[in-house]
Amino acid sequence: MLDTHGLSPKIIQQIICNSCGLSSSQADHDENCPSIILTVSESSRRTVTIQELLNDYCRGSTVSASCDSIVCRGGVNVKSVNILFSYMPNTIVILVNKLKRVGQIYVKNDCLIQLNKCIDLHAYNRTRDVEYTCQYNLCSVVSHTGRSLNHGHYTASIFREHDGQNSFVVCDDTSICTIDAESTVSGIVIGGRNLKDAVVLVYNRHFTDTKGFHCVMQALQHTSGVHSLVDAMHCTSVANTQRRYKILSYIANGRHEAALSEISALGLHEQPSTQQFIVKLLEYLICTCEWQYNTFYMHSSSNGTLKNKEKKSTVLFVETSGVVTTEVFMSALCASNNSHQRNVLFFPESVMCLCRAVKQVDQCLNLSACIRHIHPTQTLIYTFSGLLLLSSENVQYSTNVDNVNARNSDCILFYNLNKRLFCMVPIEHSQHQQRTNSNAVGLMHSVIDTSSFNCVTRTYNGISLSTGDWELILSSRWFTDVVVDCYLYMLATSCTARVLPYKCTWFNTLFYGQNPEKPKVSLCRTEHSKALWFNSAGEPQYDFVIIPGSILNSHFVVIVIDLQKACIHVCDSMRGSHNSIVNQVARYVAQEHFIATGKPANLSMFTYNNYCTWDSDFPVQQDSHNCGPYICLLAKCIVQNKLLRMPSHKALRRTVCIELLNGILL
Repeated sequence: MLDTHGLSPKIIQQIICNSCGLSSSQADHDENCPSIILTVSESSRRTVTIQELLNDYCRGSTVSASCDSIVCRGGVNVKSVNILFSYMPNTIVILVNKLKRVGQIYVKNDCLIQLNKCIDLHAYNRTRDVEYTCQYNLCSVVSHTGRSLNHGHYTASIFREHDGQNSFVVCDDTSICTIDAESTVSGIVIGGRNLKDAVVLVYNRHFTDTKGFHCVMQALQHTSGVHSLVDAMHCTSVANTQRRYKILSYIANGRHEAALSEISALGLHEQPSTQQFIVKLLEYLICTCEWQYNTFYMHSSSNGTLKNKEKKSTVLFVETSGVVTTEVFMSALCASNNSHQRNVLFFPESVMCLCRAVKQVDQCLNLSACIRHIHPTQTLIYTFSGLLLLSSENVQYSTNVDNVNARNSDCILFYNLNKRLFCMVPIEHSQHQQRTNSNAVGLMHSVIDTSSFNCVTRTYNGISLSTGDWELILSSRWFTDVVVDCYLYMLATSCTARVLPYKCTWFNTLFYGQNPEKPKVSLCRTEHSKALWFNSAGEPQYDFVIIPGSILNSHFVVIVIDLQKACIHVCDSMRGSHNSIVNQVARYVAQEHFIATGKPANLSMFTYNNYCTWDSDFPVQQDSHNCGPYICLLAKCIVQNKLLRMPSHKALRRTVCIELLNGILL
């Protein structure tokens, strides 16, 4: 259990021949060590500290074994077996063994154990091939009073430090009391007779904050970039991403010691400066090659064409001198891009500015000019969230911008995007759109003989549907992304209109965790399709673009963009409005227009329609599991200019099933 949750240290053995010095390290084979067992030998010394016992434990023992080196040539020599820790968790458990065998029973020896308030353990980072030291502080003690295992009494003591005073909270059956404790100059804890009978010790890791790393954790905790990263990674199953997610969760929830412990185990803390520490940490946490996890890096180009194959620049820190204002920030951004234009493809959730000898800092940065070539009416404002004051002595964190003005010191400033303001797009709601057709869409009302699809397989766009999928479609279970993707592909290839369908997973390109409240501010064209929506003259190359998605992995919706009539249809079978989705899709329409024409789109020509509300007779979904078949048939209704009318939801599922089986629309 300890190993499963990363609470168990891991060790490696290093075997060294005492004659020739040849090392036969077992560095490729980590061993789990749920607890460190320290055996106290009565013959060694009358008084011994935990640190001394740990040093003896790591020095290991000596063995006689053959050595195959050129010097020893297979001779039997004495070898030293040393122990190194390859992974250090946030908490370690130490078992103290003072027992000796007397006849048929085990009794305690008379050696006096002294508890160290702090202990040091030497660890080995295999990736960097370096050794480093980890410090742990005493947390709690379990003591056993009695001469042997056959009788005695157990108590638990919790070590506390408050206002410079040390004490133990002693739990003795139903009695709980506090006993004062002291720490000697050598770091030995004194207080209460039960300490000399300690059998179990718990130590918590302490991160030595020599470079203000705790302040960095505070600064990152207040950035929206970290919280969006947590949202983007929370459902991943990739092992490496899970570790990154754990560190990010620690930071976002204020568990900075735990975060720094994980960071230290990776060797990321060994950087010459605070800035380099942030750079290496975010490089590891974000993996800039994965767009869905980018919440801190600006990606830009010199000409702003947004082409996928175009070489782009990546900027983490915008560097200025003396002043941080909107104009200074944008000029510095252009300089870091080696560009005379302010074309930035990806504006992250949070931006950072390294200012030398700072004298003046603005509370807000208006970067709207950087996106005006694509979104002339959009507002892009970043608001100050915190700063790190850098000096040769220490690093300080502050959330007050007045603490930096006129101090003439170097600092790192953090700004968060005002996303609510950015998400406001001037697009009109077409509340009075006229019905041009009152015909109902074709549905399958009769019962389907399930024996007809046994062992039948159909493939759409490289995705295969088999017996299990047909059974799922006709059941009362949720549709999967696979079923929705196959149906929309079949719809696009079977109807007369020019239709461009996207897969359900593409919804993540627009939103973190499919969450409409957290749209991404990306001007990058990273979807799977290489087809342009418009030609160079700005004329639509498709009649409809279909974008399905699952909001928070719990409810399917579909967006159908009618490019010929310049209307964005939002289809939620439960009649949700989803204005955030409309705004983000409208921005993406503008990006597609700019890619094709090099000119901004006139979004005032577009309208949006809440399709299920517009149709006053729409059969609203009344359950929690039929949103999948609903969005499939809603997309069909809009493409065919028909209405959805049905006696029961079973007709929806039968229609999806029979159309996928036959490969044609009813």
